[in-house]
Amino acid sequence: PDFRSSRMRQPAEAFAIAEGEDSPATDLIPEATWRSIVSLPDDVSLRTSDHHGTLLRDLWDLWSNWSCLVGGLQQATSGLGRDSPIAHVACDATDYLQAAIYSALVGHYRLARTSLRGVVENLTIGLHLELAQDYDTFADWLDGTELGFGWAADHAHQHARVAEMDAALQSTIGDDVFRQRRPSDEGGLARRLFRDLSKYAHGAPDFNDADIWNSNGPIYVPNALEGWSQAWLAVYALGVLLCRLAQPGLDALSWEAQFTTRSLFAHVASRVDPNSPARRLFDAVPASVWAA
Repeated sequence: PDFRSSRMRQPAEAFAIAEGEDSPATDLIPEATWRSIVSLPDDVSLRTSDHHGTLLRDLWDLWSNWSCLVGGLQQATSGLGRDSPIAHVACDATDYLQAAIYSALVGHYRLARTSLRGVVENLTIGLHLELAQDYDTFADWLDGTELGFGWAADHAHQHARVAEMDAALQSTIGDDVFRQRRPSDEGGLARRLFRDLSKYAHGAPDFNDADIWNSNGPIYVPNALEGWSQAWLAVYALGVLLCRLAQPGLDALSWEAQFTTRSLFAHVASRVDPNSPARRLFDAVPASVWAA
Protein backbone atom coordinates (compact mmCIF):
# COMPACT_ATOMS: atom_id res chain seq x y z
CA PRO A 1 0.00 0.00 0.00
CA ASP A 2 3.02 2.37 0.26
CA PHE A 3 3.15 4.70 -2.76
CA ARG A 4 6.96 4.46 -2.63
CA SER A 5 7.01 0.69 -3.24
CA SER A 6 6.94 0.68 -7.05
CA ARG A 7 8.89 2.24 -9.91
CA MET A 8 7.56 3.44 -13.23
CA ARG A 9 8.89 4.77 -16.50
CA GLN A 10 7.54 8.21 -17.40
CA PRO A 11 5.33 8.41 -20.49
CA ALA A 12 6.39 10.50 -23.48
CA GLU A 13 3.93 13.28 -22.62
CA ALA A 14 5.79 13.89 -19.34
CA PHE A 15 8.70 15.40 -21.30
CA ALA A 16 8.89 18.68 -23.19
CA ILE A 17 10.66 16.93 -26.06
CA ALA A 18 10.14 13.22 -26.78
CA GLU A 19 10.69 11.72 -30.21
CA GLY A 20 9.36 8.28 -31.08
CA GLU A 21 8.77 5.25 -28.90
CA ASP A 22 11.23 3.88 -26.38
CA SER A 23 13.21 0.99 -27.80
CA PRO A 24 12.99 -2.35 -25.98
CA ALA A 25 15.81 -3.27 -23.60
CA THR A 26 18.98 -4.28 -25.42
CA ASP A 27 21.31 -5.06 -22.51
CA LEU A 28 19.25 -5.52 -19.34
CA ILE A 29 21.14 -5.27 -16.06
CA PRO A 30 21.30 -8.54 -14.10
CA GLU A 31 18.83 -8.54 -11.20
CA ALA A 32 21.54 -9.26 -8.63
CA THR A 33 23.59 -6.28 -9.84
CA TRP A 34 20.54 -4.02 -9.81
CA ARG A 35 19.62 -4.98 -6.26
CA SER A 36 23.21 -4.57 -5.09
CA ILE A 37 23.35 -1.03 -6.51
CA VAL A 38 19.99 0.27 -5.30
CA SER A 39 19.19 -1.68 -2.11
CA LEU A 40 21.00 0.58 0.36
CA PRO A 41 20.02 3.90 -1.28
CA ASP A 42 16.42 2.67 -1.45
CA ASP A 43 16.52 1.80 2.25
CA VAL A 44 17.86 5.25 3.14
CA SER A 45 15.31 7.01 0.93
CA LEU A 46 12.46 5.22 2.72
CA ARG A 47 13.80 5.96 6.19
CA THR A 48 14.53 9.57 5.27
CA SER A 49 11.10 10.18 3.79
CA ASP A 50 9.46 8.42 6.76
CA HIS A 51 10.77 11.06 9.15
CA HIS A 52 11.63 14.17 7.12
CA GLY A 53 8.74 14.50 4.69
CA THR A 54 7.98 18.12 5.55
CA LEU A 55 11.62 19.12 5.20
CA LEU A 56 11.90 17.40 1.82
CA ARG A 57 8.68 19.02 0.63
CA ASP A 58 9.81 22.48 1.72
CA LEU A 59 13.26 22.20 0.13
CA TRP A 60 11.74 20.85 -3.08
CA ASP A 61 9.31 23.79 -3.18
CA LEU A 62 12.26 26.15 -2.76
CA TRP A 63 14.10 24.37 -5.57
CA SER A 64 11.05 25.01 -7.77
CA ASN A 65 11.11 28.69 -6.80
CA TRP A 66 14.79 28.86 -7.74
CA SER A 67 13.68 28.08 -11.30
CA CYS A 68 11.39 31.13 -11.06
CA LEU A 69 14.37 33.19 -9.88
CA VAL A 70 16.34 32.04 -12.92
CA GLY A 71 13.44 33.04 -15.16
CA GLY A 72 13.42 36.47 -13.54
CA LEU A 73 17.15 36.84 -14.15
CA GLN A 74 16.76 35.83 -17.78
CA GLN A 75 14.08 38.48 -18.24
CA ALA A 76 16.13 41.12 -16.42
CA THR A 77 19.18 40.44 -18.63
CA SER A 78 17.39 39.81 -21.92
CA GLY A 79 18.48 43.17 -23.32
CA LEU A 80 22.15 42.21 -23.26
CA GLY A 81 22.01 40.58 -26.66
CA ARG A 82 24.30 37.87 -25.28
CA ASP A 83 24.38 35.29 -22.51
CA SER A 84 24.38 36.85 -19.04
CA PRO A 85 27.02 35.45 -16.65
CA ILE A 86 24.75 35.55 -13.60
CA ALA A 87 21.74 34.13 -15.46
CA HIS A 88 23.93 31.35 -16.84
CA VAL A 89 25.41 30.27 -13.52
CA ALA A 90 22.08 30.60 -11.70
CA CYS A 91 20.56 28.23 -14.25
CA ASP A 92 23.38 25.75 -13.61
CA ALA A 93 22.79 26.10 -9.86
CA THR A 94 19.28 24.69 -10.39
CA ASP A 95 20.88 21.32 -11.14
CA TYR A 96 23.26 21.51 -8.19
CA LEU A 97 20.43 22.25 -5.75
CA GLN A 98 18.33 19.43 -7.19
CA ALA A 99 21.21 16.94 -7.07
CA ALA A 100 21.94 17.91 -3.47
CA ILE A 101 18.39 17.06 -2.39
CA TYR A 102 18.40 13.69 -4.14
CA SER A 103 21.84 12.78 -2.81
CA ALA A 104 20.69 13.58 0.72
CA LEU A 105 17.47 11.57 0.24
CA VAL A 106 19.47 8.43 -0.57
CA GLY A 107 22.15 8.96 2.07
CA HIS A 108 25.06 10.29 0.04
CA TYR A 109 25.56 13.20 2.41
CA ARG A 110 29.11 14.02 1.33
CA LEU A 111 28.02 14.38 -2.30
CA ALA A 112 25.00 16.40 -1.16
CA ARG A 113 27.34 18.96 0.41
CA THR A 114 29.73 18.84 -2.53
CA SER A 115 26.90 19.88 -4.86
CA LEU A 116 26.35 22.97 -2.71
CA ARG A 117 29.99 23.94 -3.17
CA GLY A 118 29.34 24.33 -6.88
CA VAL A 119 26.52 26.78 -6.18
CA VAL A 120 28.73 29.07 -4.07
CA GLU A 121 31.66 28.95 -6.50
CA ASN A 122 29.77 29.47 -9.74
CA LEU A 123 27.48 32.20 -8.44
CA THR A 124 30.48 34.11 -7.11
CA ILE A 125 32.18 33.86 -10.51
CA GLY A 126 28.95 34.94 -12.20
CA LEU A 127 28.54 37.87 -9.80
CA HIS A 128 31.95 39.32 -10.60
CA LEU A 129 31.70 38.79 -14.34
CA GLU A 130 28.22 40.33 -14.43
CA LEU A 131 29.24 43.41 -12.45
CA ALA A 132 32.43 43.82 -14.48
CA GLN A 133 30.57 43.17 -17.75
CA ASP A 134 33.57 41.02 -18.59
CA TYR A 135 32.04 38.97 -21.36
CA ASP A 136 35.39 37.97 -22.88
CA THR A 137 36.52 36.29 -19.67
CA PHE A 138 33.06 34.75 -19.36
CA ALA A 139 33.41 33.23 -22.84
CA ASP A 140 36.89 31.95 -21.97
CA TRP A 141 35.53 30.38 -18.79
CA LEU A 142 32.78 28.62 -20.73
CA ASP A 143 35.50 27.30 -23.03
CA GLY A 144 37.43 25.81 -20.11
CA THR A 145 39.61 28.54 -18.58
CA GLU A 146 39.88 27.94 -14.83
CA LEU A 147 38.88 30.92 -12.69
CA GLY A 148 37.87 29.57 -9.28
CA PHE A 149 36.09 30.84 -6.21
CA GLY A 150 39.05 32.65 -4.66
CA TRP A 151 39.75 34.65 -7.80
CA ALA A 152 36.11 35.64 -8.12
CA ALA A 153 35.66 36.47 -4.43
CA ASP A 154 38.67 38.78 -4.47
CA HIS A 155 37.30 40.59 -7.52
CA ALA A 156 33.70 40.72 -6.27
CA HIS A 157 34.73 42.71 -3.23
CA GLN A 158 36.12 45.41 -5.51
CA HIS A 159 32.71 46.30 -6.91
CA ALA A 160 30.98 49.25 -5.25
CA ARG A 161 27.64 47.50 -4.71
CA VAL A 162 29.27 44.57 -2.92
CA ALA A 163 31.71 46.77 -1.00
CA GLU A 164 28.91 49.01 0.27
CA MET A 165 26.89 46.04 1.50
CA ASP A 166 29.90 44.46 3.22
CA ALA A 167 30.82 47.78 4.85
CA ALA A 168 27.29 48.14 6.20
CA LEU A 169 27.36 44.58 7.56
CA GLN A 170 30.73 45.17 9.20
CA SER A 171 29.46 48.29 10.91
CA THR A 172 26.42 46.50 12.37
CA ILE A 173 27.50 42.91 13.13
CA GLY A 174 31.25 42.78 12.45
CA ASP A 175 30.79 40.24 9.67
CA ASP A 176 30.34 40.36 5.90
CA VAL A 177 30.19 38.19 2.79
CA PHE A 178 33.54 38.40 1.00
CA ARG A 179 36.32 39.70 3.27
CA GLN A 180 39.64 37.94 2.84
CA ARG A 181 40.74 35.19 5.20
CA ARG A 182 43.62 36.01 7.57
CA PRO A 183 45.46 34.02 10.25
CA SER A 184 43.14 35.34 12.97
CA ASP A 185 40.04 35.69 10.78
CA GLU A 186 38.07 32.99 8.93
CA GLY A 187 36.89 35.52 6.35
CA GLY A 188 33.41 36.45 5.13
CA LEU A 189 30.41 34.13 5.00
CA ALA A 190 30.89 33.11 1.35
CA ARG A 191 34.52 32.19 2.02
CA ARG A 192 33.59 30.21 5.14
CA LEU A 193 30.82 28.32 3.38
CA PHE A 194 33.03 27.50 0.43
CA ARG A 195 35.89 26.33 2.64
CA ASP A 196 33.62 24.12 4.76
CA LEU A 197 31.95 22.58 1.71
CA SER A 198 35.35 22.02 0.11
CA LYS A 199 36.24 19.68 2.97
CA TYR A 200 33.44 17.40 1.80
CA ALA A 201 34.39 17.79 -1.86
CA HIS A 202 37.94 16.67 -1.08
CA GLY A 203 36.94 13.95 1.40
CA ALA A 204 39.10 15.41 4.17
CA PRO A 205 39.41 13.46 7.45
CA ASP A 206 36.12 13.64 9.39
CA PHE A 207 34.37 14.80 6.21
CA ASN A 208 34.42 11.60 4.14
CA ASP A 209 31.66 9.03 3.73
CA ALA A 210 32.97 6.55 6.26
CA ASP A 211 33.24 9.22 8.95
CA ILE A 212 29.73 10.49 8.26
CA TRP A 213 28.15 7.01 8.29
CA ASN A 214 30.54 5.43 10.83
CA SER A 215 30.03 2.41 8.59
CA ASN A 216 29.97 1.39 4.98
CA GLY A 217 26.93 2.80 3.29
CA PRO A 218 24.93 4.66 2.38
CA ILE A 219 22.95 4.47 5.62
CA TYR A 220 20.44 6.83 7.19
CA VAL A 221 22.10 9.34 9.56
CA PRO A 222 19.55 11.88 10.89
CA ASN A 223 22.14 14.33 12.21
CA ALA A 224 23.95 14.35 8.86
CA LEU A 225 20.69 15.11 7.06
CA GLU A 226 19.81 17.96 9.42
CA GLY A 227 23.28 19.49 9.12
CA TRP A 228 23.13 19.24 5.35
CA SER A 229 19.69 20.88 5.24
CA GLN A 230 21.00 23.89 7.13
CA ALA A 231 23.89 24.19 4.69
CA TRP A 232 21.43 23.93 1.78
CA LEU A 233 19.31 26.76 3.17
CA ALA A 234 22.32 28.97 3.87
CA VAL A 235 23.72 28.44 0.36
CA TYR A 236 20.30 29.10 -1.19
CA ALA A 237 19.83 32.36 0.75
CA LEU A 238 23.34 33.48 -0.15
CA GLY A 239 22.61 32.63 -3.78
CA VAL A 240 19.49 34.80 -3.86
CA LEU A 241 21.52 37.65 -2.36
CA LEU A 242 24.29 37.31 -4.95
CA CYS A 243 21.77 37.27 -7.79
CA ARG A 244 20.23 40.49 -6.48
CA LEU A 245 23.65 42.14 -6.16
CA ALA A 246 24.46 41.15 -9.72
CA GLN A 247 21.13 42.42 -11.05
CA PRO A 248 19.64 45.10 -8.75
CA GLY A 249 16.62 45.35 -11.05
CA LEU A 250 15.68 41.77 -10.25
CA ASP A 251 12.45 41.92 -8.26
CA ALA A 252 9.55 39.92 -9.67
CA LEU A 253 10.18 36.24 -10.38
CA SER A 254 8.84 34.34 -13.37
CA TRP A 255 5.90 32.00 -13.85
CA GLU A 256 3.57 33.65 -11.33
CA ALA A 257 5.83 32.82 -8.40
CA GLN A 258 4.45 33.65 -4.96
CA PHE A 259 7.68 35.43 -4.01
CA THR A 260 9.63 38.50 -4.99
CA THR A 261 13.41 38.31 -4.77
CA ARG A 262 13.34 40.03 -1.38
CA SER A 263 10.53 37.92 0.09
CA LEU A 264 12.16 34.71 -1.19
CA PHE A 265 15.40 35.69 0.53
CA ALA A 266 13.55 36.53 3.76
CA HIS A 267 11.58 33.28 3.66
CA VAL A 268 14.68 31.13 3.23
CA ALA A 269 16.75 33.10 5.74
CA SER A 270 14.02 32.59 8.35
CA ARG A 271 14.56 28.83 8.07
CA VAL A 272 18.28 29.09 8.87
CA ASP A 273 19.28 28.31 12.47
CA PRO A 274 18.70 31.56 14.40
CA ASN A 275 21.87 30.98 16.42
CA SER A 276 24.14 30.60 13.40
CA PRO A 277 26.49 33.29 12.01
CA ALA A 278 24.81 32.86 8.62
CA ARG A 279 21.39 33.77 10.03
CA ARG A 280 22.87 36.73 11.89
CA LEU A 281 24.31 38.04 8.64
CA PHE A 282 21.15 37.43 6.62
CA ASP A 283 19.07 39.31 9.19
CA ALA A 284 21.48 42.26 8.95
CA VAL A 285 21.53 42.66 5.16
CA PRO A 286 20.86 46.38 4.63
CA ALA A 287 17.55 47.41 3.12
CA SER A 288 19.45 49.30 0.43
CA VAL A 289 20.23 45.96 -1.26
CA TRP A 290 16.52 45.58 -2.02
CA ALA A 291 15.80 49.21 -2.91
CA ALA A 292 14.52 49.80 -6.44
